[in-house]
Amino acid sequence: MKKLIIAVFCCLPFTLFAQQSGGIKFIDGMNWQQVLAKAKQENKFIFVDMMATWCGPCKMMDNFTYPKAEVGEAFRQNFISVKVQVDSTAKDNENVKSWYRDAKYLEKQYNVTALPTLLFFSPDGKLVHRGTGLKNVAQLIELSKDALNPDKQLYTLLERYSRGEKQDMSKLPDLSQTAKDAGDDSLAASIAATYLESYLFKKSIDSLTQGDIYFMATHINNSKDKIFALFMDPKAASSINTKMQKAGFAPNYAQLVTDGIITKEEVSPHFPGEAEASPKEPDWKKINKNIQKKYGKETAARIMLKAKQVWYYSIKDWKNFSLYAFKKFESSGIGSSFMDRAGTNNLLYSVIFKNVDDAGILEKAARWAKKIVDADAVDTTASLNLRANNIDTYANLLYKAGNKEDAIMWQQKAARLDEEYAKQNNTKPQDVFNATLEKMRNNKPTWTEDN
Repeated sequence: MKKLIIAVFCCLPFTLFAQQSGGIKFIDGMNWQQVLAKAKQENKFIFVDMMATWCGPCKMMDNFTYPKAEVGEAFRQNFISVKVQVDSTAKDNENVKSWYRDAKYLEKQYNVTALPTLLFFSPDGKLVHRGTGLKNVAQLIELSKDALNPDKQLYTLLERYSRGEKQDMSKLPDLSQTAKDAGDDSLAASIAATYLESYLFKKSIDSLTQGDIYFMATHINNSKDKIFALFMDPKAASSINTKMQKAGFAPNYAQLVTDGIITKEEVSPHFPGEAEASPKEPDWKKINKNIQKKYGKETAARIMLKAKQVWYYSIKDWKNFSLYAFKKFESSGIGSSFMDRAGTNNLLYSVIFKNVDDAGILEKAARWAKKIVDADAVDTTASLNLRANNIDTYANLLYKAGNKEDAIMWQQKAARLDEEYAKQNNTKPQDVFNATLEKMRNNKPTWTEDN
């Protein structure tokens, strides 16, 4: 919801720097070819952090993972570490600008589609391992150890698979993802199919793990797929939902998965292409009838509600989008997990607060935001940072709806929680909370960036 500010790193030529003493030291002032030459000369592996200034998880690793002494110790002896910024901003220093071409090359060459992406190269410059997403200290150290081990290097294992060598079945999900990350969708699909047919489909529903279920859910091709039928089966779905809920997923996980497939087949084809200047509203009655015929009235009603929400979002009809969003909340709630609340909070802030001026809609959005704030207050898993952001949304909605006094009171609470969070984690508070508070006190809009 809030943009995280990434610190621009030092631009002294041909020097090393670290976020904190003892942490990872990212090399500076060398281009990619020079890094490759240095690695070969020193017989060291290369660690590349592909990041962007707008990437929240990247910033979190900068603050909480890379500075740790144990991480620095794990990387110092074996790796040359490089931080590569894939976006460009007006604040980029000369070192970042000098990497623009190399950054684009690495991004394209190694199919970097998510950030952060962590790439590991052998001393001779060959990609041997990779990871994606936020990593804590233990996870990053473990990833670095795997990168040094030929029996765990994903690209080395992928080569062995391609040669027909027998593989540890438990490695196939990671190999399938690695093939996909490398841009070889055909090989990724082949590995996934082998894993499904030779392993997962032979297990009983009760013996499936959360990881097994997630893998299956992400490899459903269409409504004729064996996995789709499994997730549609009431008994199997109940077992799936119970296991996934324990892992922090929605309690109706199986339904969400099958609804996605039904939507793709029954709704999406009726949506116009992006190039269409004046898109015509879909024939909702026809779509609803088709879904009812195949899956029943209850499923149709649920999917139509979501479809209309997506449609009005796509044409930027924020009033109707809001109304259907509220109907969906009323129908199914906002979810009990902090992740569900965070997602709903993002919708209330980024879409409704930012784009709607109708006081009645804003007041209704504020009532849903208050439900999130109340749920946070009794949820011990909700971090102070999350609670602060959710309160900030509630305060902003109140303010835009015209309730300035209550808005200021709640915004003060958000700022205090953020300060407490920063103190606990030895970081700086986010400027945005107090900046928003100041705007409220001075009767300035908080929903624009230029005030």
